[in-house]
Amino acid sequence: PAKGGGLHIALVPPSVKTADANLSPPVPAPAAKAQSSNSPSSSSSSSKPSCTANPTPEVKRGSSSKKKDDKPWTEERLAKAKRKRIHARQEIIDSEESYLTNLTALMDTYVKPMKQVVDLADHKKMFADVKSICDFHEIFYPFVKKS
Repeated sequence: PAKGGGLHIALVPPSVKTADANLSPPVPAPAAKAQSSNSPSSSSSSSKPSCTANPTPEVKRGSSSKKKDDKPWTEERLAKAKRKRIHARQEIIDSEESYLTNLTALMDTYVKPMKQVVDLADHKKMFADVKSICDFHEIFYPFVKKS
């Protein structure tokens, strides 16, 4: 378990950049593509697809459009929605419990016994993050169950 008393969930490691930052070479702006396609050296028989060749038409959305479920919230509808939320919450709790049980079984059945069978470098390659994932879910499961 983590020390420090708080739950910290890092969904994206700081070393990961956004998809746009990882593009190499960077994608030019649509105006730059349009200018380069007008140059005399480019021809219409080019095999490169162009995003600006067929621009997507804009979709106009009226402010008067209504959703299908704009019904009034009656007591019956509120009760049904509450039952659905309770069921969905229980599904998440059950899934997390099952996942933690399986992670614990993986640790007990494979990860720990394999330490005596293979050398440390190979063990780290085979089970790189299993221990930290298991530790996280041991902290996360009670948090999910309590909420």
